[in-house]
Amino acid sequence: MDDYRKYRNQTTSNQGNPWQPRNAQGASGSTGYNGSSSSQSYGQSSPMGSQQYPANADQEEYDYARRQIRSVKQDTLASSRNALRTLQETEQVGAQAINTVGNQTLQLTDTTRQLNLANLHTDVALDKTAELKRLNRHFMIPSFKNPFSKAKQREKELKRQQAHQEALDSKKSISVQRTQDQQRVMNMGCDPSQRFANGDGEAKEAGPSNQTMNQGGYGSPGGYRGQIPALSAEERARYTLKADPNLGEEEEDPELENEIHRNNHEMLGALSNLKKMGINMNSELKIQNERLSEMADRSDKISGKINVSQYRVDKM
Repeated sequence: MDDYRKYRNQTTSNQGNPWQPRNAQGASGSTGYNGSSSSQSYGQSSPMGSQQYPANADQEEYDYARRQIRSVKQDTLASSRNALRTLQETEQVGAQAINTVGNQTLQLTDTTRQLNLANLHTDVALDKTAELKRLNRHFMIPSFKNPFSKAKQREKELKRQQAHQEALDSKKSISVQRTQDQQRVMNMGCDPSQRFANGDGEAKEAGPSNQTMNQGGYGSPGGYRGQIPALSAEERARYTLKADPNLGEEEEDPELENEIHRNNHEMLGALSNLKKMGINMNSELKIQNERLSEMADRSDKISGKINVSQYRVDKM
């Protein structure tokens, strides 16, 4: 029995603590295969069978992100310049179309005035042909004045004076109408050269500007000469990349954010102005169509009067 106890104690001392990690047995580490020594702690993965990430992986991603941000900003700046330049050219085309429509309106007003004069002259011609017809009958048939025809003559003279007064009133109304047409045509759309003008009133092309934001020109969709709200220092710093000595990069030019902001605001104003031009031109064309219909009716009446006058002359 005593021999068995000695055997058990010797076996337990040789095996050691079964719950103690092998790498913790001894200060010199555990013995591996073929007697090789390994200082790898428990729970660490073996270098074989798994890929280890480099220590500078996060730095590479950071550098890549910075380069991408700078590239996207440059692309955004170039796109905003091209879009603004295209909108400026479109506004120039719209301004030319507005001038054409405005000139058509003024020409229609002048034509209406000429039609009123033609109507007045045809009325006079009708009276003259009627008088010629009456005088021509005196050579063929003796006539005597009817003492009871004075009332008809007064009524006829009253109609003639009334027609003359209507012609004068129509002439005045057409003059007022022309003034209103000129004012309306001027308000149909702003001049793009003024919309993109700077503080000195000179046209400003799309591109970098050395002036401050508050010195910018129109740009505001709410008015023709509104100032562009400038970016605050906090807003600009939120989107501006700082200098990075490790990459050899300097701090990003704050004017880049200013120009992108200015171009976006001016594009918004240009689109608003183009919309206004389209709506106003549509309204003006409707007015012109109504006037053309009135002119067609008036021309038919004048043509009928001329035919009557010509018929009277042919019958003499």
